[in-house]
Amino acid sequence: MHADAIVVGGGLAGLVAAATLAESGAGVVLLEGADRLGGTSARSAGLFAFAATLEQRAAGVDDSSERLQNDLVALAGTESELIDLYVEHQARSKSWLAGLGARWTLSRWAAGSGQTAP
Repeated sequence: MHADAIVVGGGLAGLVAAATLAESGAGVVLLEGADRLGGTSARSAGLFAFAATLEQRAAGVDDSSERLQNDLVALAGTESELIDLYVEHQARSKSWLAGLGARWTLSRWAAGSGQTAP
């Protein structure tokens, strides 16, 4: 077996890394020590923080990147470049994940997660 890359861990970050490498034509081996994929991401109840999505607009939810930014800064207790990058790229990341088959529904759990919009 030939592999151009070995990805260790089948959580969300590992799965995204493996998918990105495979999209570029690399042969990828994914190693996971647990009995299933998902890592800690699977234990997060599957919640994602996206803003101003089609699902939100269809449900009449008023949301924006600025609101997401404020929510994440409030949760973290400080501003950070990582939050800035996440907010800047979240819509494109959601579209990419959708292209891989991911689907979303609105969650009313948002309030418990620190998000002010579902």
